[in-house]
Amino acid sequence: MKFPLLTLLLISTKLFAYTGEIQDAREGAPAHISAKASIMTCNDGKFAVAEQGENGFVCLVLRDEQGRFEPSCLNRAAMTAIFPVFEYQTQMLSKGIHIEQIYKKIEEKYQSGEFLTPEAGALVYMMSPRNKFYDHFNQRLMEVKPHIMLYTPRLDPAQLGLNNKDGLPGYYNEYPHLGVVHIQTTPVQLTKQ
Repeated sequence: MKFPLLTLLLISTKLFAYTGEIQDAREGAPAHISAKASIMTCNDGKFAVAEQGENGFVCLVLRDEQGRFEPSCLNRAAMTAIFPVFEYQTQMLSKGIHIEQIYKKIEEKYQSGEFLTPEAGALVYMMSPRNKFYDHFNQRLMEVKPHIMLYTPRLDPAQLGLNNKDGLPGYYNEYPHLGVVHIQTTPVQLTKQ
């Protein structure tokens, strides 16, 4: 069977984009994790498994039209509680829904039991050196250093005393029902004593 040149070009372009998305997703975590992780790709705000892994982690790329680019690898606990929120927000943003409406709906979904608080150990690696986060509330695109996010039920930040300075990680309430300990992963230089 022969394919017209345009068809072959479209197939190769899609295959290249698909392969690129998989490679981008694997940037989310160290190779010893991402090499054996499942990979999800996104189409029209909906994620689907592109490659099945074996270690319980799932790597994907969080994007939006404002330039967000966050390769992320989620463990099992994060897939249960955090991924549904990520996917919902991605879908709503792709439909042009305002962020304040999205957060209000996330709160409603949490109150109805559709969205869950995370179990202990819900973790997302975001280790790519190319991370970019778009703050929809303040309308700005920011470069973000490689980091790990440990999710908790929503807390008063003063309970932890984490301030993203003094050598401490940061803590903030990311969604109406979720908080996160944000740990930058800048290598530490050890010296012999």
